[in-house]
Amino acid sequence: MAVSIEQLEAFVATEQAGSFSAAARKCGKAQSVISSLVSNLEVDLGVNLFDRSQRYPRLTDAGESLLERARNLIEQRERLMAIAQGLSLDVEARLTLAIAQHVRIKNLGGLFQEFETKYPHVQITLRAGSVQDVQTWVEGDIAQLGIITQLDEVPAGCDFRALGHLKLTGIACVDHPIARLTEVTWEDLKQYRQILLQEFEISSQTRWLVSPDVWSVSRVDDALDLVEANLGWAVLPLHVVAKGIAAKKLIQLPLVFEQEKELSHGVDIIWSSKRPLGPAATDLMKWLSTEDAILNKDQSL
Repeated sequence: MAVSIEQLEAFVATEQAGSFSAAARKCGKAQSVISSLVSNLEVDLGVNLFDRSQRYPRLTDAGESLLERARNLIEQRERLMAIAQGLSLDVEARLTLAIAQHVRIKNLGGLFQEFETKYPHVQITLRAGSVQDVQTWVEGDIAQLGIITQLDEVPAGCDFRALGHLKLTGIACVDHPIARLTEVTWEDLKQYRQILLQEFEISSQTRWLVSPDVWSVSRVDDALDLVEANLGWAVLPLHVVAKGIAAKKLIQLPLVFEQEKELSHGVDIIWSSKRPLGPAATDLMKWLSTEDAILNKDQSL
C-alpha cells in the first residue's frame, strides 16, 4: 500500500467541493485525474470512501472516519515543507508582530534590545488590532507572528504556542452603586449597564456578557474611560485598570461566583503553518515563549 499526498489531497478536495468536477476545478486538474486519484486511494486503502450511487458523491462511514486523518497528514506535510524552507532561508529583512490591542507584553523594549543585538538589520513593525484582525494579518502574511487571546479552536492554517495568561477583573467607578456591595452576585451585575469590550463577545469569552443593558466598545481605553465616567461596570485587563485601583478611583468587584479576584484567560502566539518562519521570526517566537510574557500589572505602580 503506497498512499500518496496527491491522493489524499484529491480525497479532501472532493469532500470539500462536493463533486469530482468541482474538486478538479479547485485543484487545477482534469476531472479524470481527480477521479483516478480517489479510486486508486480506495484500492490502496481497501475501502470505499464515497458512495457514488447518487448524482453527487457522498462520504461512506469509512470515508467519514478517514477524512480528518487525511486532513491531518496534509497539514503535517505542509508544516514539514514550511520548516524545511525556513531552514534554507537567509535572515528576513522585515518582520511584523501583530498583537491583540488589549494584550501587553512584559519588557517589550528589553526583548527587542536583545533581538536588535542579534538581528541589527531586521526592520520591525508592531501592529495592534482585534483578535480577528491579528488572525487575518497572520493568515494573509501581513504579519509573521500574532499574539491573541486563546480561542476555542486554533485558526485554520495556523500553529500556536501558549505565552501565558491575561488577568482580567470586574471593575467599576468607586461612585457606582455596585461599588458599595461587599459581595457582588451574577444577579447584581444584571441590574446595571455593562461596558463590554467587543473581544469578549467571541468564543468562550461570551461568559462575560451578563447584563441586558450593554454598551459595546472596540478599544480597551474607551471602555476604561466609560467606566471611570461612572457609566457602567466592565471586565477589563488588570494592567489597564491597575492605576485607577491604586488611585482609589476604581474598585475591583468582589464577585462571589469566582474563586479569585482576577479572572484568567490564556494568550497564544500564532503563525502560519503554510509558510516558513525565517530565522529572526523563529528566534522572536522562542524568546516570547520562554516564560510568561504577558503583563498583568502596570509596571509604573
